Amino acid sequence: MSGVLRIKLTADGDAPFTVMFEPLGMTYELGGGEHMFAEVQSMEMAEMEIVHWKGGVSVWPPGPVRTFDADGNLLDELHH
Repeated sequence: MSGVLRIKLTADGDAPFTVMFEPLGMTYELGGGEHMFAEVQSMEMAEMEIVHWKGGVSVWPPGPVRTFDADGNLLDELHH
């Protein structure tokens, strides 16, 4: 199974948080009301784990990820 899943990560208006993409540990800080996008390429597995921790979330994608800011500008290309 292959494909691309686009996800939108949004911080509540008064709840900024950190988004971390594992296993590389790349982090992004989202201020209150801010958002970003990620495109996850799943080549093998159909499951993605998201772990909440105090102050943020860790995203464990099943394949490579491309991250984008709120305007759609490419931030990073992350490969395991």
